[in-house]
Amino acid sequence: MVNISFLKSGHCFHPEFVSKKGGSFQSVMFPATVALIEHPRYGVLLFDTGYSEHFFTATKKFPEKLYRMVTPVELNQTEILRNQLKERGIGVKDVKNIFLSHFHGDHIGGVKDYPDAQFIYDHASYDSLKNLSNFSALRRAFLPQLLPSNFIERSLPVHSAQMSACAEVEGFLTGYDMFGDQSVVAVYLPGHEIGHMGLIVRANDQKTYLLAADAAYHRDAYLKGCLPHPLARIIIQDYDAYKTTNDKLSHLSVARPEITIIPCHCMDTFTDIRSEVVK
Repeated sequence: MVNISFLKSGHCFHPEFVSKKGGSFQSVMFPATVALIEHPRYGVLLFDTGYSEHFFTATKKFPEKLYRMVTPVELNQTEILRNQLKERGIGVKDVKNIFLSHFHGDHIGGVKDYPDAQFIYDHASYDSLKNLSNFSALRRAFLPQLLPSNFIERSLPVHSAQMSACAEVEGFLTGYDMFGDQSVVAVYLPGHEIGHMGLIVRANDQKTYLLAADAAYHRDAYLKGCLPHPLARIIIQDYDAYKTTNDKLSHLSVARPEITIIPCHCMDTFTDIRSEVVK
């Protein structure tokens, strides 16, 4: 069992109708939710890193500036992830592993802040991006400037051959058992990006969480079938696979309601989780 907590590392704004077909044209907040996982033997693991100052540096010039123009970002000092960890007594060198669900800028924005961390991600995810031109990378919401120069040397990419029958969760029967004790299991959530992955976490609070990253932009997607507007297909690599994954999340929410699904950018979910912590 591990300890898990959820932190908000900045947010962006975007018209609601893009993420939810039938939504309003009003610009709404999309938090960058990060999971802090503390394993009794293997130490601190981060699930994604949200935004950081590095994101603003990487998007100063054209064409990368378009990223920030399309999704305006806000990040104050108290929300910078390393500052939040410091308040919890966790230094940047205490972070031993960072699991990257995928390589969009709002998920890898802070990786440079952790000099001793190993990076765990699906191998095909990075391989599909590493040789792209600036414009092609930008179209995939990838900012290579956000990665440290020794990224490859510090990487532990996951291959599909490493997946085994260990997830034991409705609809997700195979996964990559990260620590060999089934406390943290990586599973594929295809569609949003090539190699897009999430984590099933069995926590000390006797709860099981599915960290779904961008498999759904908000919980209405799998609870009510409110899928993104066709415009969102610009950044969804495989829409059919995305819908299939959403169906699996929908089925899971009914069959296993005790499992808490965490979509990274759902403000309602983040607010509910924080309220539980306060209680």
